[in-house]
Parts: sequence; C-alpha cells; structure tokens
Amino acid sequence: MMAHRYAGPRLQDATGIAAWTTQFLDEAAAVGLDKYFTVDEYADAASAALRVSTAKRHLIVSKAEAMEPEVPYNGLSPSEHRRATQARQTRVQDRVAAALAKEALAIGARDRRAAERYLLSAVDPCWHATLAAECGPYAKWKRLLATPSTPLPHIPALLDAMSITIHSDEDWATFARRLDGPANTYVDSIVAMGVAAAQGDTNAIVYSHSVGEKLRCMLLAHAMPPGMLDDSYRNEAQWSYEAFQEDLQTQWARRTETHLEEDQEMLLDGGGASYSTDDADGQDATTAVTLHNTEDEPMSHDAASSPTHRRAKERKKKSKLKLYCAYCHSKKHSDASCFHLAIAYRDKIVREGYTRPRGVPIPLLSDDLVESKRRFCTYCHSTKHSDSVCLQLVDDVRSGSVRSGYADPDGQLMPTPARVKTDDESKKTPKPLDTIVPKLELLASSLPSTAPDDSIQVMEPNEDNHDAATMDEDDDEEDEDDDVVITHVQEARNNKWSAAECHHLVALVIELGSAWGAVVSRGIAEKTLLPSRTPYGAKNQYARLVERGFAQKAVRSAMFTPAELAFLRTTYAKYGNRFGAIFSEGQAQGFFVSRTVTDIKEKVYRKRAAWATAATSSKYS
Repeated sequence: MMAHRYAGPRLQDATGIAAWTTQFLDEAAAVGLDKYFTVDEYADAASAALRVSTAKRHLIVSKAEAMEPEVPYNGLSPSEHRRATQARQTRVQDRVAAALAKEALAIGARDRRAAERYLLSAVDPCWHATLAAECGPYAKWKRLLATPSTPLPHIPALLDAMSITIHSDEDWATFARRLDGPANTYVDSIVAMGVAAAQGDTNAIVYSHSVGEKLRCMLLAHAMPPGMLDDSYRNEAQWSYEAFQEDLQTQWARRTETHLEEDQEMLLDGGGASYSTDDADGQDATTAVTLHNTEDEPMSHDAASSPTHRRAKERKKKSKLKLYCAYCHSKKHSDASCFHLAIAYRDKIVREGYTRPRGVPIPLLSDDLVESKRRFCTYCHSTKHSDSVCLQLVDDVRSGSVRSGYADPDGQLMPTPARVKTDDESKKTPKPLDTIVPKLELLASSLPSTAPDDSIQVMEPNEDNHDAATMDEDDDEEDEDDDVVITHVQEARNNKWSAAECHHLVALVIELGSAWGAVVSRGIAEKTLLPSRTPYGAKNQYARLVERGFAQKAVRSAMFTPAELAFLRTTYAKYGNRFGAIFSEGQAQGFFVSRTVTDIKEKVYRKRAAWATAATSSKYS
C-alpha cells in the first residue's frame, strides 16, 4: 500500500468532531482504509495475498520445492512413483500456502500501521498523547469518538483551586482573596449543573447546594498545612462553610503568633540571610535564613553545647536538606523555582508519574527560576537522557509530529524556509533605551555581524510545512516503513546572539537585575529575545558582555525605589517578620514587581537598624 497522509483539515478540538468524522471517513475510503476504523480486527486476507509480488511468490515456491526431496525412480513401480510424486506436490503446496498466509498477515499488519498513521496525520499533535494509549486503528478511532464534544468548564477552576495553599507567614485575608476566586468558580458551576438537572425538584436543589457547601470546605481544608485538621473535624458530621472557615481562621491566628515568637528567638540567636550558588545548575538559588556558622567562627565549649546553639545547628541542617527538586532531580533548588517545571506546566507536558509536593505552588515564568545543568531532556522531560539521544524525539521527527513549542536547544532539527525569519524582521532596529549605559552604543559596531539566515533562526518545527516538505509518496511499496515520513536530523550551530538582542538583554538586566527567569520571560513576551533563549544562556551571554566592558555586573535585583522603601518601613512596623504578608500586600498595591520574599527579607535586615536609629533620634529630638 502506498504511503498516504490525510489531505483535509486537521481536527483541532472536540467541538468540531461531528462534522470532521464524515469528511475523514470519505477521504479514508478513497485510499481503502475506512474499514480499519469501522470494523474491529478488520483483515482483508484475500486482497493482501494478491498483493504479494511475483518475485516474492517465486522465492516462496522455490524454497518449498527445495525443502521437499525429489521422489527416486529406483525400486518403485510406475503407480507407486506417481502416488509419491503427488504426495510430494501436496506437501509443497501446503508449504507455499502457509508462507503466503504468513506474508499476507505481515501485509495486513503493515496496513493497520498505515491506517494508524493516517489517523494521526488527520488530527492535531495535541491528540497524539490521548490516542497513544490505544492499540490499533479501530481502538484509536473509538477513543476519538468517545471524547466529549464540549469541554467541562469547571475543571480548570478546580485545578487552580487545588494548587492554592496558604503560606506560612500569610495573613488570612490575603489567602482568602486568592482562594475564593477559583473556588467559587468551580463550586458555582457544579451547583448550577445540579440545579439544571434537578428540573425544579426542591429536594434535589437543596442537595446540590449542600454538595457545594461540602466542596468549599474540602477546598479550604486542602489549602491548610499538615496539622491544622485534627480528628475533631472528622468526628463532626455537619460543618457549615462559615463555621468551618471561622474555626480555621482562629487556629491560623494562634499558629501565626507562635511562629512570630519563634522567628524573634531565631533572630536573637544571631541569624542572617545567606546565599548558596547552584553550582551544578549554573543559577543562583537563595536558600532559607541560615544561622550561626560554627565551622568558621571559634566558639567555646559552653556556647557550642548550649541548647540555643544546638537548635540553630538543627535548623540549619534541616534547611539544607529541604532543597531538592523532584522534577529535574537537582539538589540546589526546589520544585517551586524549577525552570523546566514551569515550562512543562505552560506547555501542558508535565512528565507522567510526577507529583507536585503538597503545598508547593506551580512555578511561573515570571518568577525567579533556576535552570538546572543536570542531564535533562527538554522534549520528553526525562532525567535519564538528553535531547540528542531522545528516542521519542527521533520517532516524532520521523512521523512529522514534533511537539509544537519545542525550542530544540541542541539545534538538531533541520531548518526549513518556514522556520527562518524574514530579512525585514531580522533587521529591525531596537527601540531607543535611555537607561542603558553609554558603552552600549559600541555594541552594534563591536559585536560580530550576523546574517539573518545564520543567527536568527526559529528552530521550532512548523507542522504544516513540515508535512509538506517531508512527504514522499514514491517510496518502494515493498519497504515496511515506506509510509513513514522521514525528516533528516543534522547537527546545527546554536543561535548566535545578535547585537539587537544584546542591547535588549542589558536593558532588561538593568531593570530586573539578575532574576534571569524574569529577564528571559519578559524578553520573549516582548519579542526582543528569541523563544529559544533560556535563563542559563542569558546569564552566560551577559557575563561575556561584562567581560568585554559592554555592561556592568548584574546585581541581585533592581534598586528599591523610595516609595518601596517607605512602604517597607510602614508594613514592617505593622507585620514584623511576616515577610510573606508584607510581600503580598505590596504586590496588591503595585510594589515589588520583580522581587521575591527573600529580597524583601534581606532589605529589611539591612535597613531595620537604620530605621530603629532614626526612630530613636526623632523620639528624643
């Protein structure tokens, strides 16, 4: 059977599946593949046997003749010789029939694989993961038809609500605002469905509202940390949402006061903020507040054995053990700051089997993320190999179904004209930036010039042009893989940084500091950096610009504005060491756009002595 690909429009989502199925079956019937989707275990044995080539038949008959010895003439009468010859011919025919049946089975199996590939070529690659679990064209077709035509609108709201957990130093009002939005959307949609199905039945409507009440309690309980819900909650059969929320809020207030006393005790023990550099990952990761370093400072035996010092050592050891990313297996950052995990959630390609730890928020590209340098495949997100040896990538390249959005960091995919930006796009001059240091004016003249087709190439695969460029219908029909679309894989140079990109990179670092995740995500969103840029690559390029004198050394973050400092001083007097509450309230008022809770904590530690001195002097003046 010749290689065939679906020529009609692809199925994008489930809303248009009813009209699409009719056109697909008509196209499949034109190439003789429709019965593989409508008849279970369909096998056209007679047609397959007729498709065995003459040369193959001659080879089968020759082998069968050679495997049966000739009948000797000596010692046999003419009638005996005739019967022996007929028996030998019967055995030869049986061997030929068995070989032809085996060959027909192989042809039928190849036709079924061709039907599967035909179906996959007719749907968007987002369906491939759903259909991959089914075996055979008939099962895949049934799975496709069983997909609901209308998506459930409340599922995204449920996922958002389940991802929200209360922070250890967050006030209840801020937490309630974050949870109420998605929780109300989810519960209201469920209750509305129940009321609509009740058709005016009063008992059913009351039951639907009761279910909504229990769902609100469930989502609120899910957002609480371990230890907040004891057996008393399980023993109480009837909980109203208002009473449940009021009781948890009272417990949270007591818990927050206890933690505040512990923070004050830890600060009295001699604490300060410190950093640990993610050497294995090539990025900066800010750790928790560490305490007195007993290895570097001499200390008496009494001080080293005191209860306060022992508590400090235990806390320091525990804080070090907490840093581990269950997604990329790095020991230098956590899941909440993993760049690969943020990309996986954005593209909806989270690795199968991964479970986000309880209480860990979903990382966003706008956060200060860490990109690990450990072995990691950015295509299938496996930690056991890299992109260059990914078997799934090779299979998808051959079948023409490379995942949309794949950045191709190793430059393996052969660029096509559709993946190369036009000269007009590549020669656009950057917008004037008054905040950039004067040395930036030398960038355009000092950096090596780069041609548009060499340096600014978008290596993301384009499905439509990819299919058209790699289609070949004249392959040998005897080849078992004759209908597999093959795209050659070649080594290619990484995308060079153009002068315009360097210009914008320096401007972004001046504004956002060394928050490389935020720098790259802002640059990609504003289309001043290529989509394939990563935080690690941006950091290395900026280091090269600093060495050549075109940029200043990056600071941890941009300088605090006077308005931010005034807000910090006011809220620190209000909240004390509850830095998460300070950060949440500041972001609600438009402050701390590119900062983290750790930045707030460090700034307060550096400024609180000056604030105390200023307050004392103003008191006695």
